Amino acid sequence: MEERPQITVRLPDSLYRWLMEKVQSNGSNAPYPDVNQAIIALLIKQKVQEEATPACPRCGSPGEWLGSVEIPDHAVVYAQYRCTRCGNGFLRPQAPRCRPGGCPERSAG
Repeated sequence: MEERPQITVRLPDSLYRWLMEKVQSNGSNAPYPDVNQAIIALLIKQKVQEEATPACPRCGSPGEWLGSVEIPDHAVVYAQYRCTRCGNGFLRPQAPRCRPGGCPERSAG
């Protein structure tokens, strides 16, 4: 069997407690039988959520990505979508925009 890469990580106490609440032990009704399956399932859930196409706020149908939009005097670049069902246009924040003085996340510190 092929060796897979492994990751070792130290979790903050609060995150560790939250994760362990999701793992079955001593007859609990937690959703996952062990820590490995809990981590894999939660990462997959997050990946699917991040990759999901945004839904139209008007009718809930998937949006079609049209491009990125920079609005003057705003520090965020927006992704522009059009609903595939009703044609409604909507924006979602995409990323902070770097200004000539530096990026917002890099300027602190």
